[in-house]
Amino acid sequence: MINKSKKEKLIGEKNPMFGKHHSEESKRKMSLARQNYLSKHNYKLPEETCRKIGLGHKGIPLTKEHISKIIATKKLKYHPRDRWINHYGYVLIYKPDHPSANSRGYVQESRFIMERILKKYLDKKELVHHINGVRDDNRPENLCIVNNHNHEHRTFLKILQKRILELEKENQILSNLKNKNKEINHAY
Repeated sequence: MINKSKKEKLIGEKNPMFGKHHSEESKRKMSLARQNYLSKHNYKLPEETCRKIGLGHKGIPLTKEHISKIIATKKLKYHPRDRWINHYGYVLIYKPDHPSANSRGYVQESRFIMERILKKYLDKKELVHHINGVRDDNRPENLCIVNNHNHEHRTFLKILQKRILELEKENQILSNLKNKNKEINHAY
């Protein structure tokens, strides 16, 4: 591993590979190696993708028509589910025409519900907060709109409230044990 001072010395013109290019022979060998690797793993790029790569290599920019075709082919290959829970625990629903939809066409269900209640699209700065902290509990009474600053404040307060409840329970248990010990000592 190169330490930071050595790494800084290899930046730009100081790098021994600066300004050098692969020879045509080495480019051909790398291409063959990649093709061999892809064929070994039974992976073949679609003809349309190969054509687009070829256009890119020629320096021809893709038109809006090409880009829309790429998006259309991606949509055809991907079979969406109507509703699912992402790895953060939020419920996502498939609404590809929604302005807040992600690249796969999904919107957070909590956001969609709040928009239906308010009868307007939410701004990017507006966040939907789950009051009870359960991310897949999208009942209207459990949702409220906050901005980023308020959301952090509410979340922090919720964590503090939860910790206070835990400490109160522990305190109750300890006081019960203390009372039992006093009763046992008085019995003797």
